[in-house]
This record gives sequence, C-alpha cells and structure tokens, in this order.
Amino acid sequence: MKAIDHSKLLHDQLKGLNALVESLEDGDMRELCRFFLNESLSSLCHLKEHAPQAHQQADFLALQFASLATCLAGHFAGMNRDLEDSKRRGAEITSTQAWLVAEVARSIAVSAWAGDDLHEYRIGEMSAIVYRELERLGYAQRDQSGKQKPTLRAIREWIMTVAPGYAHDPGAEKKQDE
Repeated sequence: MKAIDHSKLLHDQLKGLNALVESLEDGDMRELCRFFLNESLSSLCHLKEHAPQAHQQADFLALQFASLATCLAGHFAGMNRDLEDSKRRGAEITSTQAWLVAEVARSIAVSAWAGDDLHEYRIGEMSAIVYRELERLGYAQRDQSGKQKPTLRAIREWIMTVAPGYAHDPGAEKKQDE
C-alpha cells in the first residue's frame, strides 16, 4: 500500500493560514502569529532534512495542526460575526424599546393634560408625573449602575411634542392664598 502524499494539502492549508495571519488588524498579534508560523515551517523543514524517513509523517502531522488552526479560525470568525450581528440586533431592540416607552410616556402625558382644566402642569412637572406612572407600569427602572431609565430629561423631550401651549410657559403657576 502506497503512502498518501499530503504535501499539496499542507501547502494549501499553510497558504490559507498565512493569508489569515496577514489579515489580522492587530499588528502585535499579526507579528506574533507570523513568528509562530515561520518557526513551525522552519522546524518542519529542519525535520525533513535531518530525518527524511519521517518526511510523510511530519507532513501529515503538520497538515493536522494546520487543519485544526483553520477550523479554529473559522469558528472564531463565525463567533465574531454572530457577536456583531447580535450587537446590531441588540441595538435595534433597545431602540425599539425606547421608542415604545416614549410612545407610552406621550400617551400618559396627553391623558393627564386633557384632564388639566386649571392649566397647572408645566412640562417639568408633567415629566415627573409621567415618570411615576411609567415606574408604576414597569417601564421605568434603574439600570445596573443605578441610573434612572428613562431619565426625566428624556421624558421631558418626549412629551414636549404633545404638550399644550400653556405647558411651555416658564415655571409653575403660583397658587394664590385664599
């Protein structure tokens, strides 16, 4: 039985690994990978020169390691692509969630102002009312760092577009003593 010559497959795998190394954006990592690839090739050539009887076994072993490296590179490239897709989808979801909370906030403000016959609530006061209602409904909470989400400033910006004219007037009306 004749032994299989793996040198062509090995050549193609090493060529692919070299292209992968050269595509690395991180210069330090690229240099480190170049070093390991060159050292591996040098060791393989040295083994072939000094132990010709091990030539085919050395090529086969190198092919296995090169194939392993290619598989790992493909796996991590896929993971990075999936991570980027996930981040993009996460940003889209976060954006959609914020839009929905803003719509709920505007709806709460419109309802509250519709019942404000005495024209008492300015935008700042309404922001606090809307926040409390969002909190009661489960839309407002604190993030992991303890920051209020959404902020009163964000709520204020959301409800400005639906505020009646008097709500834009500066400051709260002073209540007169009777």
